[in-house]
Amino acid sequence: MFEGALIARVATIARIKRVKARYILMSAPMVRSTLDDSKNQTRRIVSPQPAADEVIKVLSKTKQDDGEFALSMWLAYPQGESISREKNSAITSPYGIRGDHLLVKESAWMWCERVPFGKTPKGRPKWSYQPMKGAPIFYAADHPEKPQQMIASPHTGNEWGWRFKVGRFIPGWAVRIELEVQGVRIERLHDITDEDAWAEGIDTSEALSMGCTEGAARAAYSALWERIHGEGSWDVNPWVWVVIFRRLPGAPMVGKKGLN
Repeated sequence: MFEGALIARVATIARIKRVKARYILMSAPMVRSTLDDSKNQTRRIVSPQPAADEVIKVLSKTKQDDGEFALSMWLAYPQGESISREKNSAITSPYGIRGDHLLVKESAWMWCERVPFGKTPKGRPKWSYQPMKGAPIFYAADHPEKPQQMIASPHTGNEWGWRFKVGRFIPGWAVRIELEVQGVRIERLHDITDEDAWAEGIDTSEALSMGCTEGAARAAYSALWERIHGEGSWDVNPWVWVVIFRRLPGAPMVGKKGLN
């Protein structure tokens, strides 16, 4: 029995080491929908976009531990021409493949030390705002306003205070949400269905305001897309990554994955 348990533990550790983790940015509304589990899909624009006359096909799949295959590579090539891996560019997902993990970076208020960071070309002082580990973090999705409480800080001779950090610049140790990728695919933006739109975590009241009819959720999502990407962006109908995920319980394993 002990030997079997040991083998199982070694296998589990090996599986964890093979898991790759990447960061993904999310806005406050996206975070709220992810936390209440109404969101389990996200669409991100493929960059660079294939040429207007190109189509995208699956090039290869990766066999995983459970025997299933995950889409892992795509190819963009001119429609009507034969596929040539040497001639055409292979595309890999920046969000990993099924089984990989995503660590959500989101905006937050953090208690920071203002540290001298050199000078500008005109000789003015520059400052770096370094968050204090162990201090409370007020995530913008839950607390959009600047906190009022004061935090006991080390006597470093520098000023301390609340600083609003956009998601891109929060440190890895401040991540609170970890996702497991359930699938990745590439499609045109307009391929989204009503079911997909609901899975994107759209505002239920906005969808219902458009009527309880087929296509209402999709219409609500198109309006959301335009608010994020600008007027006319829906009509462009770009190629997008469709990432399907599930939120993992507990604290993210940031340190164990070598991210910071």
